[in-house]
Amino acid sequence: YASEGDQDSSSPLGFFRFVKNISLKSGWTDVSDDTTAPDWGSHKEYKFLHDGSFAQSYESNTGISEILTDFTPNYKLSTALNSMLFIGDCYHPQIENTSTYIFKSRPYNFDQFNWVSDFLVLPTTPLAIKGFKGRLYAFDENTTYRIEPNSMYIEDTLLGAGCVDQDSICVSNYGMCYANDNNIYLHDGQNSTPIGTQIIKHDVYSWDKRDVSWKPKIAYDSTDKCFLVFWKKLDDGKYYIWSFNMIRKRWDLWEFEGTTEPKSVMTGTDGYVYVSNGTYLKKYRGDSTYRPWSWTSKKLSMDQNSVNKKFHNVKITGTPSGDLNTNVKAYVDSDSAMTTTGTTNHFKIETKGKFLKIELNGQTGSIDAIGTVYRRLRIR
Repeated sequence: YASEGDQDSSSPLGFFRFVKNISLKSGWTDVSDDTTAPDWGSHKEYKFLHDGSFAQSYESNTGISEILTDFTPNYKLSTALNSMLFIGDCYHPQIENTSTYIFKSRPYNFDQFNWVSDFLVLPTTPLAIKGFKGRLYAFDENTTYRIEPNSMYIEDTLLGAGCVDQDSICVSNYGMCYANDNNIYLHDGQNSTPIGTQIIKHDVYSWDKRDVSWKPKIAYDSTDKCFLVFWKKLDDGKYYIWSFNMIRKRWDLWEFEGTTEPKSVMTGTDGYVYVSNGTYLKKYRGDSTYRPWSWTSKKLSMDQNSVNKKFHNVKITGTPSGDLNTNVKAYVDSDSAMTTTGTTNHFKIETKGKFLKIELNGQTGSIDAIGTVYRRLRIR
C-alpha cells in the first residue's frame, strides 16, 4: 500500500491505496553486507518500479481504518463461527478494562479486528465462549448469554446454568454439553437441560465429591455417541470420567489413568477421543483389551416406595461372570448384601421389603437385561 501524493508514510496526504502484491518466494536480493542492515541475520530487499497507479483503499479492502494500530488484541478465550474468530477476556493497550469485551474478527481473517466497532461488552467477564447453531454463547459460572454474531447483541440471558472453563464445553450434532460446579447441561440451540441430576449427590463418585480446583474437561466420543466429562476426585486425587450416552440417556463411570492428569482432550478425525498427559497423545479406549466393569442399580421400589413387596427371584440375561453373592449381589431394604441361592443367571430371594437393589462387580461378560418376580403385599 502507498499513500497518494506523498512519499513519506509518516505524514500521508491521502488514503493508503493498494499498489502491488509481492511474493516472499522469489525476487528478493540479499543485502546482508549492507552496513545499515539490522544485525539479525540475513537481510533482503525487493525493488520494483511503481507506474503511479493505485487501486482500492486499505480500509475498503480490510474493513479496518488505516489509522488504527494494535488490531489484534490479546485474549484468553476464542471460538470460530461463520468464518470469523470471536475472542473474550481480552487485553488491549488502548482500551481500559477489556476483560468483559468480546471482539469479532474480519471474515476469513482471524488476526484482524476492527476493535472500534466490532465488539460487545458483557455484564460479567466470560469464563468460556462457544459457537453453536449460528449463535455465539458466552458463559460465566452461573450465567449463559446467547449472542447474535452479526450485529453483536445479547439475544437471551439464562441464569443459573453457566460454565466454569473453556475446556468444560463441547459441541456435537446432538447438542452443546457444558458443566459448572452445580450440574452438567445439554443445550439443543433453544433450551438448556440439566442432565447431571442423577450423578450430583449420594455416592462416593458423585459430582459433589470432585476437586473444584481442577476444572473439568469435556470431549465427544462419536464412536459410542457419548459426551465424556473428565473430572478429579477430591479424596484420592485420581481422575475419572462420567460418560453420558446420548442414545440411552445413561451415565456410566469410567476410570482414567489414576493420578495422571489429562492436560487436554480432543476428538480425532476417526471419532475417538485423544488425551494428552503432557508427554504423550493417547487414544482413549483404543486398546482391544477390556477392563472388568461394575454396575449398581438404583433402589427398585416398582414405583411404590411405601408399599411392602415379596421379592421372589431375579433373572439375568447375558453372561454374568464370577460367583453369586460375591460378584452378583442383591440388597433388600438394607445396605448389606443378602445371601441368595441359585446361579448368577437365576437366583432366589424370597424376602419381604420395600425396595430391591442389584449389584454386579468384576464383570468381564455382557448383560442384556435384568428381571425380577415380585408381589405386592396387602396394606393393613
